[in-house]
Amino acid sequence: MRSRSDAKEDGVDGRWSGIDRERQGVANDTDRIPLGELREATLIERPNRYLGIVDLDGERIQAHVPDPGRLPELLFRGARVYVRRADMAGKTRKTEFDLLLVDYQRSGTLVSIFTTLPNRLMRAALEARAMPEFAEYDIVRPEYRHGSSRFDFYLSGGDGLPPCYVEVKSVSLMRDGIGWFPDAPTVRGARHVRELTELRREGHRAAVVFVAQRNDIASIRPEADTDPDFAAATASAQAEGVEFYAWNSDVSLAGVKLRARIPVEIPSL
Repeated sequence: MRSRSDAKEDGVDGRWSGIDRERQGVANDTDRIPLGELREATLIERPNRYLGIVDLDGERIQAHVPDPGRLPELLFRGARVYVRRADMAGKTRKTEFDLLLVDYQRSGTLVSIFTTLPNRLMRAALEARAMPEFAEYDIVRPEYRHGSSRFDFYLSGGDGLPPCYVEVKSVSLMRDGIGWFPDAPTVRGARHVRELTELRREGHRAAVVFVAQRNDIASIRPEADTDPDFAAATASAQAEGVEFYAWNSDVSLAGVKLRARIPVEIPSL
């Protein structure tokens, strides 16, 4: 990992270079994002990545699954899930419900598989300046285009700080208290990390933020067995000074909010 002195030679404030494992900031100021009226159901089958057949009050219904990952430890026959009636206004879709939460192994630990939620959580936290790592930026631009690429967030306006490009990754897979990303090969994910690495070489600040959509994950690691290309890209990015952060989440039927900063553990090349 690059030293703080290396970062200063590059013209980037050393406070923001690499992973600072001693900073375990908690995003206490972010609001919980409500999920609306959720109804308990039981998963019958998952015919494809985006479709779940569930038993809802004795009726067999189709529900959209927003996370296309494999999720075998979550979405199995008999799993307790929570669905929400979809907003059909102006939309043409075959499914009337969305499957948003899963009760992990029926343990009472709720896991969100609502893949667009991490970006909403991040935006709320960034705009509230609730994350110490990014608190000095006062301009937050989501879905920011740079050349032919689009990044989740572009931060600017910090006093003496370079602009920062941020990519957000949703994590739901957990083994032995460790969150693993990805749970299926992701060409797009590796490309994003390499694009951030190139921006860092150009002197910009660049960061990847993993959001674990559950409260029982204590750290995040790249899943090299599932996607060796993504794991290699993250190791190269870390060596170049791209920053990696992670938070777990407080998930309940009332909604989801960021809970606590957790470490990202990336093996060196």
